[in-house]
Order: sequence, then structure tokens, then C-alpha cells
Amino acid sequence: MGKFIYLLEDDPVYSEVIGYVLTKAFDKDTIKAVKCKSEFEQEIQKKQPDLLIADIITPNHQGETPETKNGLDAVKMVHSNIPVIAMSILGEEVIDELRDYEGREKIIFFKKPFDTERLVIKAKELLNE
Repeated sequence: MGKFIYLLEDDPVYSEVIGYVLTKAFDKDTIKAVKCKSEFEQEIQKKQPDLLIADIITPNHQGETPETKNGLDAVKMVHSNIPVIAMSILGEEVIDELRDYEGREKIIFFKKPFDTERLVIKAKELLNE
């Protein structure tokens, strides 16, 4: 398929489930899961994604307490034309902060817990597949 997706999720259960459904929908080499902001910063230097799926509340470094700003910072790190699926246990008030980022038009918010099939459908839509 040629598309590349980063999954930024520190919760191992969510990461495994989301990774599994994405792997079923796309090629396994299409998805790269990372657990914290610092790991994402390293990976984004190697390759920009075609889609970012990010938990808004993530730790700075693995093992630290998750913070809201880390997930928001990850969104800022990808080019503004890259679509984003943001996830959080917080309500949609978080999406207002995300939309404030200049040029960020393609952003979808999922409140946890959510239907993983819906996530796959939106990912395919955003990737034009």
C-alpha cells in the first residue's frame, strides 16, 4: 500500500488492540508503535508518517507520568498536511487545542473507549484508501 502510520500510545492494552486492528487492515510494515514522546521524537527524524494516531495523554519518557501536552507536542512535530487521529479519555475540549495549530485541518478525535472498526474506517478515509 505504501502508506506509513505512527501509533503513539503508552497504554499497552490500547497499543496492542489498535496495532492488531491496523495490522489486519493494512500491511504490518505500515504501522510503527511508539510509547512516549521522546521515542516519537527519535522516530519522526527518520520518517514522516502519512497518518499519526496519537494518545493525547502520553509520558515524556517511558515510565514517567503521562501529561496532556506531550501528545499535543507530537501533533506539532508532523507536517501540517499530515492527518491526525487524536485519542484521549478527556472530552472533545482537547480537540479545540489541536485545531488551533496553524494549518491543521485533517484531525479526528476519538474519546476512549471507542470502536476500533470505526478507527480503521477513519484511517482509511484519511489515507484515501
